[in-house]
Amino acid sequence: MVTSKVDAIVLAACDKTALVKPVKDAIAAGIPVVTVDSGISTEDPVSYIATDNVKGGEAAADALAKLMGERERPATLSSAKGQVSSDDRQNGFANGMKKHPGIKLLDPLEAGRCRQGKQRP
Repeated sequence: MVTSKVDAIVLAACDKTALVKPVKDAIAAGIPVVTVDSGISTEDPVSYIATDNVKGGEAAADALAKLMGERERPATLSSAKGQVSSDDRQNGFANGMKKHPGIKLLDPLEAGRCRQGKQRP
């Protein structure tokens, strides 16, 4: 994209570290970068547009506790470690479940990871 001299880049990262260098290169070339939904491990993009995924995870924990009661054992399935939105939702959910001590949260499961448009088991 940098060599194509685009006017701007808008991206949603699958991995918070994989695009740091390309983003820095784009910004150094004068191309503004905006991240949406999932951020990256740098403050360089001109804007980051997303929901508050921590609060969303906490709200999901409260809703699940209300639906299933205080004596169950739920597990979570995350899309991929390292993806900011997924990590934030997972952390928010775990924090939210702390308000429900009768519920034992099982270890989270990972569904897969974005890599070159493919999922891996």
